[in-house]
Amino acid sequence: MRLAIVRAGKLDSIATQLRQLGDLTGRVSQAERAAEDFLKKLVILEKKYSGRRRVRVFYEVDHRPLFTINGQQIISDAIRLCGGVNIFSELDVLAPQVSIESVLRRTPEVLVYAGSEAEAENVFTDWKRWPQMAAVRNGHLRRIEPDLMNQPTPRMLQGIEQLCEAVDAAR
Repeated sequence: MRLAIVRAGKLDSIATQLRQLGDLTGRVSQAERAAEDFLKKLVILEKKYSGRRRVRVFYEVDHRPLFTINGQQIISDAIRLCGGVNIFSELDVLAPQVSIESVLRRTPEVLVYAGSEAEAENVFTDWKRWPQMAAVRNGHLRRIEPDLMNQPTPRMLQGIEQLCEAVDAAR
């Protein structure tokens, strides 16, 4: 049995992962096709959303306690591709715990919750207590299935499309 460690810090590294898996499994041509298909779809999304007004995004991983992502996360790369700005990109910790007050100070225009569907209504109800936040005031609270965004796989494209739609709606 062989063991391989794969890392994905940027969206295009998912294609690299696919190629590595193809090498490991002896399915090089299938992996190459999958990698090229993934990259083509990324380019299409990037062309569609590049050059548009930047939108401040709060990406919520968990609500209690409140966790988000920093700029080194692959999800932050997806936010950038969509024309968004991760409001906590400068933090040192990959998945920092933050306070409600720090979120409010950074005035996100979009709040994306990547948690369970069962919990989403409670999360959004909690945020609606803060109508001064642009995302709340303008109704830009969006849930994205965590399996589509929180795992660096080709399925992430589906989550990125949803993320880009949420960011674009806030423009």
